[in-house]
Amino acid sequence: MSEILREAIQQVIDKIQQAEESGRQLSEADTERIVIEPILAALGYGDLDYNQQAQGQAGDIPDYIVLPDTGQQWVLEAKEWNAQLTEKCEAQVVRYAATRDVQWAVLTNGRTWWIYNTRTSGDMKEKRVYEVPDIRNVDQAAEVLSYLSRSFILGGELDKAYRVREISNAIEAELRAGNKRILNAIRTVVSKRLDRNISNEDVRAALDTLLAGEREARAPAKPVDKVGPTPSEDEGWVKLSDLISDPSQYAKLKPRAIRWDSHQEEPVNTWRNVALSVLQAPGVLDRLQIPFAAGPTADRYFVNEKPIHSDGRSMRDSGRLDVGGRTLYIELNYSTISLIQILGRVLRAVGVEPDACILLQGPGGTALH
Repeated sequence: MSEILREAIQQVIDKIQQAEESGRQLSEADTERIVIEPILAALGYGDLDYNQQAQGQAGDIPDYIVLPDTGQQWVLEAKEWNAQLTEKCEAQVVRYAATRDVQWAVLTNGRTWWIYNTRTSGDMKEKRVYEVPDIRNVDQAAEVLSYLSRSFILGGELDKAYRVREISNAIEAELRAGNKRILNAIRTVVSKRLDRNISNEDVRAALDTLLAGEREARAPAKPVDKVGPTPSEDEGWVKLSDLISDPSQYAKLKPRAIRWDSHQEEPVNTWRNVALSVLQAPGVLDRLQIPFAAGPTADRYFVNEKPIHSDGRSMRDSGRLDVGGRTLYIELNYSTISLIQILGRVLRAVGVEPDACILLQGPGGTALH
């Protein structure tokens, strides 16, 4: 499921990029057709698994009622791609759910996804229990949106995951507050098992370590404030996997050099050069299936033996590589975000983890060409 969903999200990003490059303003109907419905399909929903409100239909009706006539139905309210998700929008989708006695509701403009547990007490911020700030962060989007998969919902797993998270957070809060009854109980049991006395401070120190690991392994909660990519040992070096996880980090940075693990670095000064360098890394083109599409079902090729796409269109901006007696053409007319994601797909396709590719970045803008 996760790989299917990840590829569907990447395909959505590519289509949005193409629309934006053509200057097209995406309507709510466009968001539904280009973004929401392909993602629902990747989550396992067929056409008969949801009722869609007709455009222009009046009344207190959400845009989608998913799994209608089941005990696990949920509602989704869609907005156009560039629309702001306001408190009014939040109140609207929660009201739609509440009037139908539905626990789960989703508000999205395609770019940002907010998931609500309408049965949670408190204000809208408390009811909003999961979110995807930007779908172009593919890994995070796939991880969070997978909670909405058909099998997950029908199995009651979303409610279970939320309860586990809620209980875990409550237990952690009590432990961090130094609840003496809990600490004393743990100290007594552990002292008996170890056959020696330990202190409450020992228990708290052990719990700090345990809880830190548990938070990493736990299903994602509300995303915390964004942080930058994790640097490697040398200042300024960033793993490609970190850029894939948080593509917004490219905004004020420009590639300066590339290296593989601890190997010798190679200077680069554009994302175009980064792409060509990745493709020329040892073993990549030998193992990459050519032609290689930009997305799982995209019409555009990223690499082909001819400078054309599957539909016969010419590549708009192709690089050329002569490798092992054959000439390969690389389509480079992509946004920086899309190109970073495509390079991740290339490396995974040949069995290389993107964190093996490390980039030196610095200020200077992000012109792709």
